Amino acid sequence: MSLSRAIVAESALLAEAEALGYPLVVKSHAGGRGRGTALAHTAHDLLAAVRRSSVQAQAAYRNGQIHLEAAILPSRYIEVPKPTSAHRSSRGVHSRILYH
Repeated sequence: MSLSRAIVAESALLAEAEALGYPLVVKSHAGGRGRGTALAHTAHDLLAAVRRSSVQAQAAYRNGQIHLEAAILPSRYIEVPKPTSAHRSSRGVHSRILYH
């Protein structure tokens, strides 16, 4: 990536962050289980979190894409696994909530 493209990408990221409002959650686009997830309270935190989350997501999922979500604080991380059959059917399967 050229320096000018990096600057444009950074300015677009910061503009999106300002539109969403802080604090923000930086999340891996490709995976789950909290890998590549970070909390950012400021623009400085955000830039560091994006770099760190992208590297973690690339290592875990071979996809370094991230996305931003508005953080709701205080909160708990809840993951709801949805088991499926070999035919991708989840009918009759009960989900459970995991608190991390």
